[in-house]
Amino acid sequence: MPSLRVLTWNSNGGAAPRGAEIVAAANALTGLYPAHPLQLCVCQETAVPPDSISAAFVGTPPFSVSFVQPPLFTREHLPPPAQPFRVMPSRTYQMSYMTGGPPALNMAGVGGFVLVNLDPAMDAGVAGWINAQGLAPAILAQVNQCAANIRWPVYQQFAYAGGTVHFFTWHAPLQANWLGANFSGNVLPGGGLWEAFQFFQQSNFYTGILGGLTPNDAIVIAGDLNTTDAGLAFPNMFPNYIGYSSNLSHILIYSPSAALAVAEGHNTPSPSSPHALISARVIW
Repeated sequence: MPSLRVLTWNSNGGAAPRGAEIVAAANALTGLYPAHPLQLCVCQETAVPPDSISAAFVGTPPFSVSFVQPPLFTREHLPPPAQPFRVMPSRTYQMSYMTGGPPALNMAGVGGFVLVNLDPAMDAGVAGWINAQGLAPAILAQVNQCAANIRWPVYQQFAYAGGTVHFFTWHAPLQANWLGANFSGNVLPGGGLWEAFQFFQQSNFYTGILGGLTPNDAIVIAGDLNTTDAGLAFPNMFPNYIGYSSNLSHILIYSPSAALAVAEGHNTPSPSSPHALISARVIW
């Protein structure tokens, strides 16, 4: 019955003292749960490295002792012309993970920390779902433009404890930035765009992973989803997942395993960001 302790935070930038806050949270978790230390730490809306968060990951225990060096990062959008209609300058996702063990988190599969391309011109599952809605041409054009230009999730695959962890982090898009795409009329508490979650869950990228899971495997989604627990109760919002949440931030897991559980949720308020640093141990 494997488990994985995850910490996620929308840091709202990368200036000091955010790096110190990540370190303090990691050390606090070690003190609280010494048998199950932090293994994977991910941030959304960080600055482009070098910044205080990437410096903490590289230069400060526990990250400098047993975590991957250098940390992984990618922009929250692809640069133009790939995503010409993005709504703001692109910040980054950053991730660091424990390379020791046992068991060890080992990179496998796709070969890196990659944005999940939800452009309907690139993913037939997204295109098929959008086209099935029977939208008028003008609305259809807006929805296609939205799917191609929103902040996309990021994916990393790990070999872990005899199975595979399919890990996603996401700074989910806001409805206010894509009003023309909100054809459903669903208004998620927190401001997230319901349609964006459907793009993700209908993508061939995601459904291919979901359809191939064994009880040794898990999908873990951690990030700022820009909706609350009440929003996750809307139709077709990650059905069958369980998790730990604090306002807009979530750690979710799904696996076919009968042992699926979430334990030891922890919330650390931040003086630097409106979002708390949250952690939980996911079990499957």
